[in-house]
Amino acid sequence: MIYQYLSIELIICITGLVLLAMDAVGVRKQGAMVGVSVLGLVLAGLMGVVNFKTLPPTGLFNGSYVVDHLSIYLKELMLLITLMSVLISTEYVSQKMEHNAGEFYALVVFVLLGMIFMASAGDLVTIFIALETTSMPLYVLAAAGKYDQRSAEAGMKFFLLGALASAFYLFGAAMLFGSLGTMYLAQFPIAMQSVTSNQPAVILGMLCVITGFSFKVAAAPFHMWAPDTYQGAPTAVTAFLSTGPKVAGVAVLLRLLMGGFFVMRQDMSLRLDWVLVISALSLLSMTVGNLVAMHQGNIKRMMAFSGIAHMGYIFVGLSAASAKGVTAVIFYQFLYTIANLGAWGVIMLFTLRTGSDEISSFAGMSRRAPGLSMLLMLAFISLAGLPPLGGFVGKFYLFAAAWESGLPWLVVAGVVNSVASLYYYLGVLRVVYFQPAEDEEPVLMSLPFKFAYAIALFAIVVLGLFPPMNEWAFNVATTFASR
Repeated sequence: MIYQYLSIELIICITGLVLLAMDAVGVRKQGAMVGVSVLGLVLAGLMGVVNFKTLPPTGLFNGSYVVDHLSIYLKELMLLITLMSVLISTEYVSQKMEHNAGEFYALVVFVLLGMIFMASAGDLVTIFIALETTSMPLYVLAAAGKYDQRSAEAGMKFFLLGALASAFYLFGAAMLFGSLGTMYLAQFPIAMQSVTSNQPAVILGMLCVITGFSFKVAAAPFHMWAPDTYQGAPTAVTAFLSTGPKVAGVAVLLRLLMGGFFVMRQDMSLRLDWVLVISALSLLSMTVGNLVAMHQGNIKRMMAFSGIAHMGYIFVGLSAASAKGVTAVIFYQFLYTIANLGAWGVIMLFTLRTGSDEISSFAGMSRRAPGLSMLLMLAFISLAGLPPLGGFVGKFYLFAAAWESGLPWLVVAGVVNSVASLYYYLGVLRVVYFQPAEDEEPVLMSLPFKFAYAIALFAIVVLGLFPPMNEWAFNVATTFASR
């Protein structure tokens, strides 16, 4: 039975080892590596569906590893993100990373393995192990452009600030363990009933843990690594970095805030403390992300600040501290990550053709690639939150949850920031559609990219008009945070 609970992890681990073995013995044909990666991801996804329907929630290894509906839901999303990242990056890897394609696909799969561990981590030590399993391959991927000075700089900045984030987390985890006497998140609410003189240490530990993960998900004011890393890293890496690891980071925050820190003694008011902290981070992330994105001339830096703003929207749902807030967060993450990956895929192909990632180099792309330009337009409109696309539905749920939890000021800030984001999204589309093209050569899509294109289009358009994922998200949220 335990092997079925760990079936997703085992399949992904075997896939990564097979990719490493292929590269070691000299089987470096990209088609074979993509095929193995896709096969492993699809098999793991199918097993996740089976597990979601058949397995009762449980805590393995004395509660250190939790397999429940929330973890399986998030693992399925991580698998989909990785699958799309592999599909949209095939042409980029063949042209820009040909000599280390084997390492690219193997490292992406092992990053996924760490992300999956984060979704199920049930104690402070397991969280740290999962965090480092995710981070270490990402540092290497960010610096994978061996002959590009910007890539080396991106990897170094990412590594140094990532290590700082891990240090914050470890200090906070040590404070929590020393104060509460347990490392298991499920035991935190009970342990806090006996906390008296150690109350400040609990608050300090909680703040350090939140700070560490705010670094990891690039929430302002802990976002300083993101713009330089996004710009310098290979675009195929940036597309994956901007989505999957953020989902994993939010997964841990959900377990910490809605599980470990939710039930508190009334006289401690700790719940109020973390709600205020997350609300402040949300407001700052939305505002800083959107305001700075307006002044960017580089598309990758613009998308970096856009991602910071969207992390602010996700924190709106966390601030609600309710089952509806959890529903909104996990539903919006699905819609945001797929639309974001669709946009990154188009950006990747455009930059390959133009040799530049400046926004001005995208002039006239609508005439060279009408299908790709349409996907970019729909993705940007969805990210801005305009109806009737998926982004609007997702933001509606986030803002509704916050409003019901007594945070109208945060909702108003979110709406204002969503409107402000139209400035830079439409600015890019203006260049794509209304400025003359310097070259008339068409931009073609590979077969793997067409599959990713279809997935992104379905998520952006169909789920906006008829969101079936919301019911699944609601069921997951009620089993996890039915308070």
